Amino acid sequence: MVLKLVAGGSPRAPYSQLALELVMSPSEVHASVERARASGLLHGPGLENCPNLAAVEEFLTHGLKYAFPPERGELTRGVATSYGAAPLRALIAPTDDPILVWPCKEGKQRGVSLAPL
Repeated sequence: MVLKLVAGGSPRAPYSQLALELVMSPSEVHASVERARASGLLHGPGLENCPNLAAVEEFLTHGLKYAFPPERGELTRGVATSYGAAPLRALIAPTDDPILVWPCKEGKQRGVSLAPL
């Protein structure tokens, strides 16, 4: 929801419009705004709940790995990700360890499954 507000710019769209665009209920959007404000990702009502860009950048840079820990699974076929996909594949020396893949029946790589967000 915060990224939607960052992308939307100013002025902020009404909760009802955000709810439609995010396929959420207006009450879920309102609760999300309250949580984002409490965590410091949004400025308060005095600043029309606009995003705190410094906090959003810090969260995206350092916090995602804690909020969404990777869920690794078994060896499977899928789409290469992380260091197994271009352009990192050309920059990082290969090892004998299997690469990380997003599970997909049509995928062309074999590796350890990594559930996408």
